[in-house]
Amino acid sequence: MELRHKTEVAAFARKNGAKIGDEFSFASFQERRHYFWINPRVESVDSEWTILLNNQVKREVIVITVPPKTFSLSKSVKKGSLLIRKDKPYYIEMDILEDSLKDRRTDCDFSPFVTFRLKY
Repeated sequence: MELRHKTEVAAFARKNGAKIGDEFSFASFQERRHYFWINPRVESVDSEWTILLNNQVKREVIVITVPPKTFSLSKSVKKGSLLIRKDKPYYIEMDILEDSLKDRRTDCDFSPFVTFRLKY
């Protein structure tokens, strides 16, 4: 089995017990950079936020469910606050490191919010 697209990954996660609504953030693993590059909308932090990470190298889907208001936003790099994109201020700029599940710029840690790790 190969999972490449957002809809395929979401369907696989749902089939394996993850509760995922219609709105969620998605990223595939950037193998040369060792992180998941993702640009969710800024309003994502205001409600329960589901993030699907597809590591096609390890053949694993990581489901992250972040409670509302867990992270603050910042227009400059600040530890513990997610970075708002300068060119598109309605998006957050995130690079989630594969090994730690932390954002590489801000050190925001997503690992406590992992709800599923699904091998395929």
